[in-house]
Amino acid sequence: MAFATLVSMKANPNRAVRLWVVAGLMAYVALPWYAQEGAPWWNSLPQVFGAADNAGIAQTFVHGHKWLAIGLAGLIIAVMSIGQATPRRANAYLIGGGLLGCAGLALSAWLIGPQGWTVPSLQAQWGHWNVSQPPFGAGAWLAMVTLAGLAVLGINRAARADRPA
Repeated sequence: MAFATLVSMKANPNRAVRLWVVAGLMAYVALPWYAQEGAPWWNSLPQVFGAADNAGIAQTFVHGHKWLAIGLAGLIIAVMSIGQATPRRANAYLIGGGLLGCAGLALSAWLIGPQGWTVPSLQAQWGHWNVSQPPFGAGAWLAMVTLAGLAVLGINRAARADRPA
């Protein structure tokens, strides 16, 4: 079966949403969220599907990296698009959830580095923060791609709905 047929919106308009959300959840549950610092990315390959302690869900709820929950919030908002009464509302949920999650994860990656705050004004305003964040790994990148994909799907659907017949 061709991939285009698998995600065909004519067969089931929510199939693509479900596939994106499942990929996003897999990013949080099954893939290593952080890469090994100072090591090439392929050194993390043995951790794929075997590093429950490095998974995004564990980093969020066990290791105290609460800011990673913004990606999960984006996925939840995107799921809420399924079953909405109007396509316009469904598209708004897809766009909002995707943008919130992707932008939130990107902003957290920019603001929180290996030694805490990366912006001196935040360091001066809130003081030294002992929380650090290593470079993003496969799970984080897949989560950001799926969230961006959900936003683009919503934008695409909204653009097609506004086009005259």
